[in-house]
Amino acid sequence: MGIKTPQLHDAFIKACLTDIEVAQDMIKSCIPVDFNQQVDWGTLEPDNNNLIKKELKQLHTDLLFQFRLKGEKEYSFFLLKHQSTPDRLLPFRITHYDISIMDRYLKQIKKEKDKYLPEITNVCVYAGKSSPYPYSLDICSCFKNPIGASENIKMFNPIILKDLTIIPEKELLKCGKADLVYILLKEGVKRDFLPFIDTRSKTFIRLFTRSYVESGLIYIFELDETTPHQILMEAITRVAPNQKKIIMSAAQQLRQEGRQEGMKARNIIIAQNMLKKGYDIKSIQEITELSKETIEKLKKE
Repeated sequence: MGIKTPQLHDAFIKACLTDIEVAQDMIKSCIPVDFNQQVDWGTLEPDNNNLIKKELKQLHTDLLFQFRLKGEKEYSFFLLKHQSTPDRLLPFRITHYDISIMDRYLKQIKKEKDKYLPEITNVCVYAGKSSPYPYSLDICSCFKNPIGASENIKMFNPIILKDLTIIPEKELLKCGKADLVYILLKEGVKRDFLPFIDTRSKTFIRLFTRSYVESGLIYIFELDETTPHQILMEAITRVAPNQKKIIMSAAQQLRQEGRQEGMKARNIIIAQNMLKKGYDIKSIQEITELSKETIEKLKKE
């Protein structure tokens, strides 16, 4: 079984945000300007404390960062969540997550007089097939009577949404070092990166100036199910001929991490698509490197 798409998205975004400058630029591009000015960005760091319950860690692939507001001693938190499919109950799930963070935070405070709930700002970065994001991100929308709930329940602010599906590329390019994270996530919905590499090469080659270049290339190789791996490599090398070392390193990393099974699954999908388009078995075999028997079996399915 190949690597599931959500896992590919999550692994990519997590790898990118290990660079604190990328995380900072991403958060800055999502929050209001006035809030941006209140944050002491020099205090921003990944939260390495065990604030999240183990069972929640299995359900969520979110990223938690701690920071201080200017003039404040207590830490606040940014919770970044990537979403590739719409979820009507997302505000509830995020609230559940927030409560867990608050609970663990309070348990670390020894003096009762110092026990206050930490402020948590929730940010959802969405890139999916449905556009725009179809659901409200207000917790009240999860109730049967949203209007009544909004009048009677004053709980948390709505989640901040970064809907990549409706933001033009020229705006995403203004997001500092997070620019190519956003653009690759947005392009990833199509599962076909070749047109992007060929027709918007000036944007694509910016990836090679980012700390997450290898993660980005691996994401492209693993997620694309339309273009054979070798053709993708040739296209990338064509637009970035001086970056062969990095390109080969990314390809080597795929092999070293034992993802051959995922690559085979990807080639099977490519073979299925080629069969639908009428390609002969020999041509498919040459491009995907699958055995004749495997392709014949796919043809019968």
